[in-house]
Amino acid sequence: MSDTIQYLILAEDLFDGLMDGTKCSTIRKGKRDVSLGPLVFLNNKEPGGGGYVVEVTDVEYKVHQDITDEDAQKDGFESTRDLFDKLREFYPDIDEKSIVTIIHFET
Repeated sequence: MSDTIQYLILAEDLFDGLMDGTKCSTIRKGKRDVSLGPLVFLNNKEPGGGGYVVEVTDVEYKVHQDITDEDAQKDGFESTRDLFDKLREFYPDIDEKSIVTIIHFET
């Protein structure tokens, strides 16, 4: 467990899922160095203001093509198709062979 608070930017439209508990993970392109422990999500529209604190409980790495509907649903999406569309907004160069980091957390 880390004593340092970690920060990630999160799209403003995904904060509702954090608050109502339907979002309990986030998927990011690349192999991210994330530690278990506190993590603060900052709003991408107001990165300097406030934040939402969660507790990282697990970090896993997968190849993009191996993401499941269950992974997508834990990230607040109905299916991998919906998730992939959102990931392409942030990572236009992501493809099925890209490595992703899945960060699981409790609110």
